Amino acid sequence: MDDLAGDHDQVHRFEDQDGWPRNLYEYRPANASCRAAPPVLLVHGNGCRYRVFAPAEGPGLAPFLARQGLHVFALELRGRGASLPEGRAARMRALLRGWSVQEFMERDLPEAIQEIHRITGAKQIDCIGHSLGGMLLIESLRGVVDGRVRRVVTVGSGDAQAMLSRDKDRSAKGQVDVATVLLAMTLLVPYLPIHWAFSLAARRQGRIPDALLMGLLDQ
Repeated sequence: MDDLAGDHDQVHRFEDQDGWPRNLYEYRPANASCRAAPPVLLVHGNGCRYRVFAPAEGPGLAPFLARQGLHVFALELRGRGASLPEGRAARMRALLRGWSVQEFMERDLPEAIQEIHRITGAKQIDCIGHSLGGMLLIESLRGVVDGRVRRVVTVGSGDAQAMLSRDKDRSAKGQVDVATVLLAMTLLVPYLPIHWAFSLAARRQGRIPDALLMGLLDQ
C-alpha cells in the first residue's frame, strides 16, 4: 500500500497535540474554471479510507471533482490506512489504545479543516461525508457556528441524533431502545480496527491470498 503514489498530487501529514498523525490526500484542480470556489473536504465512512473517493480502478469522486476545477482534499481518519504512527512499536501502542468517534469529531475534522485553510488560504470550505463521515460532519457542526464551513453534503449518512429519539411504544417497562444503547457504545468505546485483526487471522490460516488481503486493506 504505497500512498505516496497514485492519482493524488500530494499527501499532507499533520499531527495533533497527542502526536497522532492523519493524512490529507490532495487533488489539485485541473483547470481554472472553478478555482474561485472553496476547497472540498471529503470524509470517508466506517470501514473505508480515502480510496472510497478514489478507487484504484474505475471512476472516483475526488479525481472527478478535481477535473471539474475544484481543489479537493480527502481525509483519512486516525487508525485508517496510513493515518497511524510510524514505526512498529508506535503503531502497536496506537492500535492497542484504540480511538473513539469523539476523537474523530473533536480532533480529526477540525484539524483537517485548519490544515486545508493553512495550505490554500481559503476562508471557507465545502464538505462531503460518506456514511459515518457525513454523520461526523453533522454532529461536529450541530449547534456550532463555524464560518470556515460553507456547506455539508452527505452520502448514505444517517442522523446520529435520530437514534436518540425514543418511540413511545418502546418505552414500555422491560423494553430496551437498542439504537440508543448502540449509539452510546459507539461514542464511548474505543474504535478498534477489528478488520485488521480478522484479516491477519485469516492470512495466518492461509484462507486469503496475500494479494487479495492487501487489496482489502487498501480500500
